[in-house]
Amino acid sequence: MTLDELEQNLENMEQSLYNLTPILTEIGNDMTAKLRADAASFAWKDSTGALASSISLTVQPDSFGISMYNYGAFQNFGVIGFEGGGKNQSQDNPKSFNNNNKFKFGTGNYSRGGRPWGAYYSGLNAKRWFDMDDITNDVTTRLQQELNNIIQ
Repeated sequence: MTLDELEQNLENMEQSLYNLTPILTEIGNDMTAKLRADAASFAWKDSTGALASSISLTVQPDSFGISMYNYGAFQNFGVIGFEGGGKNQSQDNPKSFNNNNKFKFGTGNYSRGGRPWGAYYSGLNAKRWFDMDDITNDVTTRLQQELNNIIQ
């Protein structure tokens, strides 16, 4: 390898490391496809497939995010009801899920005579269909492999 070729390889590597969008898009698309397939395969899914089709990917140059309808997280993590029902492993939940009143039963305004309904009392048992740690580990491993390929 000549010095010019080495310099060009280093420039290409630098550009690849500054813009991870192509790598993150590939990894994110794979994660999104897996989550869609998993959502569609569970017995509790609605017949419309709305949850699976709501799963979407957003990619930035140095990160990506996967979003879905809120009820996908409710099904996965469970919700503790007013009477303490519902098996919810809150330590496993994303921080924003635990600390957001929007995601807790019993936070509505019932002062106009309305009555809370069903799951408000009983909660929802967690039906794990994705694991945040597994997703994080998979993304980290794949990203490390791709970066190693760039450097070599």
